[in-house]
Amino acid sequence: MNITKEIAVYVAETEFADIPQDTLRMGKLCFLDWLGVTIAGAKSDVSSVAQKYLSLFSSTGPATLIGLNKKCHLPSASLVNGMLTHALDFDDYHMSTILHTTAPSLPAILATAEYMKSNGKDLLTAITLAIDIELRLGMGVGRVHYERGWHITSTIGRFGAVAGVSRLLNLKPDTIVNALGIAATSGGGLRNVFGTMSKPFHVGKAAMDGLMACFLAQQGLDSSKDIFDGKHGFFELFTENPDHNAIIKELGGRFFLTEMCFKTYPAPLCVHSTIDLMIEIQKECHPLIEDVKAIEIDVDNLPLDAAGIVEPKTLHGGRFSIYFLAALALAEGKVTTDNLTEEKVLDPGLETLRKKVKARGLSNVGLSAHINVHMKDGTTYEKYTPAPKGSSENPLSDEELKEKFKTTSGLSPTIAEEVIEKVMRLEKLRSINEILSLI
Repeated sequence: MNITKEIAVYVAETEFADIPQDTLRMGKLCFLDWLGVTIAGAKSDVSSVAQKYLSLFSSTGPATLIGLNKKCHLPSASLVNGMLTHALDFDDYHMSTILHTTAPSLPAILATAEYMKSNGKDLLTAITLAIDIELRLGMGVGRVHYERGWHITSTIGRFGAVAGVSRLLNLKPDTIVNALGIAATSGGGLRNVFGTMSKPFHVGKAAMDGLMACFLAQQGLDSSKDIFDGKHGFFELFTENPDHNAIIKELGGRFFLTEMCFKTYPAPLCVHSTIDLMIEIQKECHPLIEDVKAIEIDVDNLPLDAAGIVEPKTLHGGRFSIYFLAALALAEGKVTTDNLTEEKVLDPGLETLRKKVKARGLSNVGLSAHINVHMKDGTTYEKYTPAPKGSSENPLSDEELKEKFKTTSGLSPTIAEEVIEKVMRLEKLRSINEILSLI
């Protein structure tokens, strides 16, 4: 078995007509959500840094920088758009693999589609193949990969970029094999940097690496022919006991894209259940924050590992603090791009409330959360949820997702509706500029 070769043949030979309608529909929704969170990310501090970086170099080209009204060359567009997508941690996710799929792949795919003057059908085909490959490889490396400290969205997401870009460039299987090898040998992304701007940098770098790997392979740069399962290959170094069958079983016959989920808060998925419950308590019970005595939260060990910053000092630290996010949600009854700010992280009242939060990690309780808010008068508000809103157990409807796009993108109602309409008939568009010109 040569998994690298099998993936390459699948990417090269799968046609639009081979992809089920429900998979294509989810691909459109993923594209729509990606556009919205990327436009929102263009207003972030990560965007400011990325733009300063670009200003140091001459950067002209055909690729759009989403939300910035600028164009530049393909590698930089992939890097920056990837950073913008993940700047707010508001992008799509897959529950079992913990992968954000569009953030590391779509920036490279869109840049290439502009370069190739691709139509909507070609773009949608590339998106669905990219996400399918990411999810299959994510299932292949298993949870141990993430537990070792790798940021799976970066390490695995780059292969989605390779799949999508390869499809748009019409690369042959042997060339795709080389591109996968080039992307793999540039792989990285450490969870140690969660809570800093380097987390969204991981994602942009993965998109750029995937794009560059394809263009380098196209020009003749070779690489390993068995980068995944060969000696000293990706699986041997990045995981234990890889599940090869999960990667190739029903390849081309089953698409995992329909399992994608969409976030309701600009924060790590693992704290969404906690936020849901805190908002419920605020809206139903209206507790006075100054009368709160203690807050007890029982969650899986993952939130405390991935979002366990006890005393955040920056916006990015606050985004990865279950303690701060719980306090913010209870105090204000919401967690949005508007109220999740560095000023709130440093607010003395919220700091006092944050210090009353005690979180306990449990084993194998998934995305559930159990919360007790104890008041000084002896009253206790108790809430439990097995999974957050937006998860596969409690998914957003198409209309809710479209409403998220409208709110997150900040586009005028008329323009937002036009973008939605065009995205939902993406395969009919002769040019993707019909969408990009609107944003």
